[in-house]
Amino acid sequence: MLTLQRNINASDFDKKEGAALLLAEQLTTNPGQSEYSVECAINAGWTNDEVASIIFLVSYMNMMNRIAIGFNLPPDESHPYDQSATLPITRCDARLK
Repeated sequence: MLTLQRNINASDFDKKEGAALLLAEQLTTNPGQSEYSVECAINAGWTNDEVASIIFLVSYMNMMNRIAIGFNLPPDESHPYDQSATLPITRCDARLK
């Protein structure tokens, strides 16, 4: 998990899984520019329905993260996280400690 938080490309995921993770990162950090990541996920072997499911799931998780930050909820104690992670979806803000 911590390797994934630091660098998606350095993780041990295959090409198909990596394309889904890069799509998730794009949807999280710059959703308006996700068209290329969607195309890459489809080219890596995901179906249109599977890509739609990825988009819905990532969007839902991003919404829940925004709600947790808005209410200043603490992170889950059992979830390992890296405070220096570059991905907002896997980074816990220092104020949430």
